[in-house]
Amino acid sequence: MKKLIYSTLGLILTASFMLTGCKDSTTSTPPEAPKPTITFLNTTGYIFTNSSRLNTGSEAQLKFGMVVTSTIDLKSVTVTRNYEGSGNVVIFTKTVPSNSKNFQIDIMDTLSSALKGKYVYTFSATDNDATTNSASIDITATGALVEIADQKIYNNFGTGFGGYDLITGEMISNADASNVARRDIRDNSTSSVIAKSWTSSNGTTFIKNPPTITWDQTTTEAKLKSAFDVNAASASANVTGLDGVAGTLIIAKVTRGSSTKYFMIRVTTIFDDPGANNDYVLFDYKF
Repeated sequence: MKKLIYSTLGLILTASFMLTGCKDSTTSTPPEAPKPTITFLNTTGYIFTNSSRLNTGSEAQLKFGMVVTSTIDLKSVTVTRNYEGSGNVVIFTKTVPSNSKNFQIDIMDTLSSALKGKYVYTFSATDNDATTNSASIDITATGALVEIADQKIYNNFGTGFGGYDLITGEMISNADASNVARRDIRDNSTSSVIAKSWTSSNGTTFIKNPPTITWDQTTTEAKLKSAFDVNAASASANVTGLDGVAGTLIIAKVTRGSSTKYFMIRVTTIFDDPGANNDYVLFDYKF
């Protein structure tokens, strides 16, 4: 009798294991929602891949042919431009006509003659299910050195802007926590007497008065980079002893993301008012 019970129990357990083993151990996942597809016209006159362009003349005129297809009705398209990692700027946005699964538009833009370097254009499309897809084209702007005159950095101890963004050519505040990555130059003053020294908040390095090169001799990007590379051993995140009478020369190396740019700076005036608010260093620079 015991043998019969054990035998029956064994059959029940075996059947249970077999049934368990027959279950699908995989967990099914819902398929990914289809995304709009973005392509570019590649006929004459259109830019459809990463390229380099002069930032002057006809080369500065950009034309993209954006083509969007979708299995779901489209809702909108947007195009942004990001110069040297300074943030996305919307240059085009449009609501797609209803019941459209295909959309095509020409996007026009012009490179600034004063801004060389990397521009990232991002083309995005969103359908009525709120599914978005995007594609990017990088444009590297090249050209002759651009000279910018009479720029100021104020005493950091005062109320003026004590920082400077060399990429965009803007004075910026050192009290604004959102712009730390842009502070290529920051005034070092800690009192009402201007310190005549700069530092960097983002890894920018400086070479003061590099030998065997002058302001007038530095006429190309290649010469500017070479002057830094030859004297790279003396590069520092700080530069002191700024002299507006003698005209201190400084080469700055700015790296943001994967992009590196070189600048030559010429200090022309140092104004030290009895207070701190009106103290500043006046300078020219080119890149």
